[in-house]
Amino acid sequence: MSRSTPFPKNELLRYRQVSFPEAGKSYLLAMGTVQNRTGLRYKDYALRAKASRDGLEAILFDEEPLRKLRTDRDLYWTTEPADDGAFFLYAPSAKKYLNLDGQGARLSRKKQPLTLKKNGSVYQICAENLFLRCVARDDTPFGYVFTSATAANTVSFAFLERVRGIPAKPVGAKRLTAGSVSDVHIDYGVQCKAPYLRKAVFRAADAYRRRYDLDALITCGDTISDNGSHPLYNRGVLQGKFSREKFRKIQELMQKTLERSFRDPESRKNIFWISGNHDCQVGDRQPEGKRFNSNDWTHLLPQDLRHPLFRPAPMDVGVQEELLCYEYRVKGIPFLMLNTPLYPFAPHNPHVPDPHRPAPGHTLEQADWLEARLTEIEGEQGKNAVVFVLSHYPFHRGSFISYNPNCPSNLDAYVKMDKILNRFPNLFWCYGHVHGTDDWITHRNSAECMQSHGTVEMNLSEGGELICNDSPDRGNFRSDLILGEGFQSVFAGSLAYFETSYFQNDGKRFRSGLTDLEVPFAQGLAVEVYEDRVVLTMENFGTKEGTALIRGGTYKLKPMIYPLKKR
Repeated sequence: MSRSTPFPKNELLRYRQVSFPEAGKSYLLAMGTVQNRTGLRYKDYALRAKASRDGLEAILFDEEPLRKLRTDRDLYWTTEPADDGAFFLYAPSAKKYLNLDGQGARLSRKKQPLTLKKNGSVYQICAENLFLRCVARDDTPFGYVFTSATAANTVSFAFLERVRGIPAKPVGAKRLTAGSVSDVHIDYGVQCKAPYLRKAVFRAADAYRRRYDLDALITCGDTISDNGSHPLYNRGVLQGKFSREKFRKIQELMQKTLERSFRDPESRKNIFWISGNHDCQVGDRQPEGKRFNSNDWTHLLPQDLRHPLFRPAPMDVGVQEELLCYEYRVKGIPFLMLNTPLYPFAPHNPHVPDPHRPAPGHTLEQADWLEARLTEIEGEQGKNAVVFVLSHYPFHRGSFISYNPNCPSNLDAYVKMDKILNRFPNLFWCYGHVHGTDDWITHRNSAECMQSHGTVEMNLSEGGELICNDSPDRGNFRSDLILGEGFQSVFAGSLAYFETSYFQNDGKRFRSGLTDLEVPFAQGLAVEVYEDRVVLTMENFGTKEGTALIRGGTYKLKPMIYPLKKR
């Protein structure tokens, strides 16, 4: 690699994580999300081969600052082999080596052997008992410098190599366009009134029709909620229960409204309904003897489903069939749908009363179904096939483990899914569920939770130390510059954000939970598939269309471009 290569204007800047650096090659040393003192999140930082007052500088690893640098001169480090599996890190721009000592991290002409200590899936650079760490500083360009410390203060790095030859414009014609609608939560206050939808649902459908020629529209769960007995806005007004009849009317109203999303009448059949944890409990919040299966959206689905998997669901109104998962092909591209099971942890036990009933995940039989379907797709289209898996839940361990002692863990489902999903580098797991707090609105990239599995995953804690993101919670933000090795998780947006600063009532802001009032943010994910890439755009259908609000200003949402990979 040239030591001062200009960044090409007609190509995308993209980097790929490698599991272990090879001797003689040049890499960027990058890490994950940081949060500055104003609460805004920045994405991946890189260790810059340029000395600051008492350490090495960090540089924000993003498209705009990289373009301003013009060249990659001081971003790369070259590995040179040392004894016993160690290596030297050489900065060609400074013509010096990285050294760690009691004074900190610095550049020197001295060759110091370094090693990588693996902590879970994360690598830490160390020299004897000293580790590279990150320290917050007010007088550095991006607020952070790198120094050294003992093992108690460690920093985790990913080694990235430049991916070249990706043109800025797509190659070939567009193969498919799909949209998503998730976490609508339309029931707050609806139980006591005639069925109606918030304006955001109509705006989302109309905006999809104006901006895109959709081939399919996917809902990612929680269209309705089970909070019928909760006071509205804590004002002491009980909302009542959802009857089975009103549930059906809401379903029909949603189907009719979302059909407005399509320009082509023939595509209107391609609305795929996925249930969420709130959906499947709506029918359970009924008086004794009236519980029904609110997980049932099957009658609204297209007729030509592939491989539907049903199981019996005993309800007060009799045993009904519950659809666990199904497949549909749109223009040859597979969509694999995973519903939230009614009783995922203890399917034959009596109802676990609220609030002790845990949020459900996916079952082992769903994992077996997913493995069978992906094996079939691999035989037909190969491992490089573009595949979409749709679920209400993000793919992390917290979605697959019950902490309720009355329900056993289904970690086996997670393990089996993880193994088969990572065989497909162009597979996208699209989800909803996590739609609270400002972080899920004020994102810098459109598909804000784009993250790869099977690769290094890191974040920076508020204390300023970089740590491994091994928490079951979401919160791992990925830069759209980095191409991971495994499948990708993508947040589908929400039409009802909660616990944010941006709810409005007659123009006045206030904090609140989910409401039936209009909010300025109602988002969905638009997906465009080309021959050489997938383009993901988070669309806002709220009162500030096309923009996201950061305190004090707005900015345009930008697409995330994911070049398709080949193995």
